[in-house]
Amino acid sequence: MSLGRSGTASTYQVISALSGGEISRIYEYTGGSTEKSRHFFRNMVNKTDMNGDWLIKFLCHEQTRYPKAGVVAFKWKPYETLFEEEKALQGLSLLGRLQEVQVKVLRSKRNLLDVMISRAHCEKGDEECLKGQLEAGIGIMLPIKHLLEELKHLHDMEDRTDRLLEQYNVPTIYTSFEKLFTKDDDTSEWKRIFDYLGVGPRHILTRKEIEDAGHAATSIPLHNMTLSNYDEVRSLLTGTEFESLLH
Repeated sequence: MSLGRSGTASTYQVISALSGGEISRIYEYTGGSTEKSRHFFRNMVNKTDMNGDWLIKFLCHEQTRYPKAGVVAFKWKPYETLFEEEKALQGLSLLGRLQEVQVKVLRSKRNLLDVMISRAHCEKGDEECLKGQLEAGIGIMLPIKHLLEELKHLHDMEDRTDRLLEQYNVPTIYTSFEKLFTKDDDTSEWKRIFDYLGVGPRHILTRKEIEDAGHAATSIPLHNMTLSNYDEVRSLLTGTEFESLLH
């Protein structure tokens, strides 16, 4: 579960590749936008389903589709529908009530300023776009007119999502793009995730094992290198609750 731009596809690629004999696919089952998500919960979920069974039925279908996979999953982006749509809340409620079998949520986050930079320059879902530009040293112009409001909105959405998961007692592990994909030798975050999920390797992975499974680690570039209007952004954020996002 992620607002996006936090490496969820790459994270799942690694988890799937290292947890079973078959790699399963992951996609935004509940919709890749607020409009699509609203359509899903209002029109695609059976109106007689009052228990959140839509969620379990999908995962069972994926297990049948990928019988040798160690994990199956879908991306659930926490749009406003997560808080407003009855069918979404029923799904969360079911996750919190399950006892004999657990469906666990991997909650992924990323530095919100980096999320905004990615959204500003790349097409939806095109992480390679941003990666290529950063490697080329191309400065990115980040619009600042509504930057504070947008950061506040993202921050509030993250907090509301976390509170909702806690309210419904949903089994959740929290991680971040920075912990998983920073280029250093510490891969303990991956072991923590595999231990929580109860699948995959039990040893501390090498960085090469992770890269071979599907994603190369990257250096987190400094904003004064990636933003052509860094001074403007820094001036705007200095003295606010978002100043710490600068690196």
